[in-house]
Amino acid sequence: MKALRPLLYVLLALPSVGPAGTPPDDEPRIVTASSFLSARDNWEQNDYQDYRYTLEQECYCPQPKRTRVTVRAGRVTGVTDLGTGRPLSAAEAAGYPTVSGLFRLIDRSVGKRPDSMTIVYHRSLGYPERIRIDFSYRVADDELDYRLSGMEILDPRAPAPAPD
Repeated sequence: MKALRPLLYVLLALPSVGPAGTPPDDEPRIVTASSFLSARDNWEQNDYQDYRYTLEQECYCPQPKRTRVTVRAGRVTGVTDLGTGRPLSAAEAAGYPTVSGLFRLIDRSVGKRPDSMTIVYHRSLGYPERIRIDFSYRVADDELDYRLSGMEILDPRAPAPAPD
């Protein structure tokens, strides 16, 4: 079983296809690390550099738990705290990831051999919709838990949208 463990580090929980081709939310199926590469390739082949998404974090951390992140030319250009409507300063927004940054986070986390790791990818765009990592069951507050939603691909030629 230990020999198979590296293949199980990156898990993809996708709904299976139900009647009439609709994906039911309650029937996840788990596949191996090749799904991570496939999802990442899908995102990178489309070369999305301009987009917005909502990021929810489950943590005991000082930063806002629910934010709207704007990425332009592959860089985070704005983050708004959805709880207060307040745009974060550049210093506060510096730690917020792009999708490519999340893929790098997943890469680094796999190398640390976590006790548990579940990644859920968007079916068509390939970005991680859910990242849940517990590095050690025996250590409190070492977990990462991110949810991405509301992905909006932006036109790179359009002016930057006003913050949410």
